[in-house]
Amino acid sequence: MRLKKILELDIPMVPSAKGRPRSTRDGRHYTPKKTKENETYMSILIAQAMQGRQPSVEALCLSAKFFFPVPKSATKKRIEFIDKTHRVFTSKPDIDNLLKSLMDSMNKIVWEDDKQVVSVTMSKSYAQDKPKVQVVVFEMVED
Repeated sequence: MRLKKILELDIPMVPSAKGRPRSTRDGRHYTPKKTKENETYMSILIAQAMQGRQPSVEALCLSAKFFFPVPKSATKKRIEFIDKTHRVFTSKPDIDNLLKSLMDSMNKIVWEDDKQVVSVTMSKSYAQDKPKVQVVVFEMVED
């Protein structure tokens, strides 16, 4: 079994978590507007990067890195601490909610369904320059 890279992409954006579904008073459910907009934006860039290729039907491995901006209010001391700790980001949003939004934006574009993803590596940290979401997807193929 070997891994074949099918997508590598940096999405220029502040990473955003999947918002919880909301309900109206009459019981209808909907996805928050910000979540829809972010997933649509990611889907457009991902589709462009796929260059017209069909969604994979194979088992997949996903690497996702979420890079957040250093707050403008951060003091010099705080920035030094961020650099010393290798820029890890321990604040909200939760990493699983970031991943859910990213994976939902790839359905029917990179893969048929996110159930095909069998392995995930992910991290969240402060960006050294601009915030972004970095994605790499591999197909698991027989030798």
